[in-house]
Amino acid sequence: MLAVLLAAGLPGVTRAAEADERQRTYVAGQFETARRLWERAAEAGDPGAQLGLASLYDLGQGGVRDAASAYRRYRRAAEAGMAAAEFNVAVMRDTGDAALWYARAPLTATAAPNTI
Repeated sequence: MLAVLLAAGLPGVTRAAEADERQRTYVAGQFETARRLWERAAEAGDPGAQLGLASLYDLGQGGVRDAASAYRRYRRAAEAGMAAAEFNVAVMRDTGDAALWYARAPLTATAAPNTI
C-alpha cells in the first residue's frame, strides 16, 4: 500500500495514470468528460492530449464537429512527433506540404503506436 501511495506522487506514474483515465473515459463514450480531461492535459503540453482533442473535434464527439480546431490540435501533436497526428495533418491538408507530413509519419512512429 505504501508503495502505491509513494508511486502516486511520482510525475511519470501520475501522468501515465491520468492518460489511462482519459483513454478509458473516451472508450466508454464519455466524450464531454474526456474533452475536459484532455483540455487540461493539452494546456500542460501533453501531445497525446492534443491528439485526443483533435479526434473529438474532427469526429464531432461530445459536441459540434470543428475542423479548424481539429486541425490546430492535430498540428500541435504532429509537431511533437506523434505519427497518428502527422498522418491526420496530411489528410486534412492534402495539398501543399501534405507530402511532407505523409512521409514524416512513418519515420517518427515508435514501437508503441500513438493512440487516442
